[in-house]
Amino acid sequence: MKSIGSGIGGIDLAVQKNLVRAIDRSNDSKIRLATMHRIRQGGDNPAALAALESLRSELAATSAAQDNAARAAGVARTADSGLAQVGDLLNTIRDRVVASAGDLSDAERSANQIEIDAALDAINRIGRTTSLGGQSLLSGSGESTTSPRELTFALSADVGELATIELPAVNTTALGGPEGTLSDLAQGGSASLDSSNPQDAINILDAAKARLLNARAEVGAFERFTIGSARQALEASEVELSRSIQMIDDVDVAAESSKFLRSELLTKFSIANLSAASSRRQTIAGLIEDASS
Repeated sequence: MKSIGSGIGGIDLAVQKNLVRAIDRSNDSKIRLATMHRIRQGGDNPAALAALESLRSELAATSAAQDNAARAAGVARTADSGLAQVGDLLNTIRDRVVASAGDLSDAERSANQIEIDAALDAINRIGRTTSLGGQSLLSGSGESTTSPRELTFALSADVGELATIELPAVNTTALGGPEGTLSDLAQGGSASLDSSNPQDAINILDAAKARLLNARAEVGAFERFTIGSARQALEASEVELSRSIQMIDDVDVAAESSKFLRSELLTKFSIANLSAASSRRQTIAGLIEDASS
């Protein structure tokens, strides 16, 4: 048989439960204020958690697409730089061809041919070495040294939306026209300075230059319009996704602080009530014991 005052009455039990609830609410508010996140687990708000995970996934995909766009822009600028260098070399070769069209000594013609051969070697070297992040850009497609290279980029969060740029193969066997290729301008070639066919050489150079200029125009348009518009759309999407996530997950500091203070007051009040109840039980037990002695 229990002694008087040894059990927990209904009122005391209710006070204890209120204390536990107040402490739990206070701790929840502390965590929310510390992390500044309102949704930490499914129990906080299942529907909001599902929406948050969807938005965060889309935001991650948007961020990855922005990285792709930045890489695509780097590819375009690097390729354009290589093509511009080749264009300068073609101008040098043309200058040497024109300079050799008149009466020149064998030594002067030989010196001009040496310059042309060096420029042709430089063109091949640019085609081999123009790259970004270990990816060759102007060396042709696969095993072919004359086929254009196609590079594809995902410039949106939807992987079904892809953008492709075509880069020409840059070497002396790929660039040229109906009269031949740049390799024919080398020493011993059908359009070399010793061949007495300066017009063929000029036609080959003009065809190569036209191909380069067209490629540079395509690369520039790709960078300015395809990549540029994609980056603007991605930036706008990132801003809106971030704003939506903040609206769902960010803590209302003023409201949460008010909840925290209320929970702290309830905790102190519940502790005071428990202390008073315990004191009353002890007093009653003492009185009964005195009366029975």
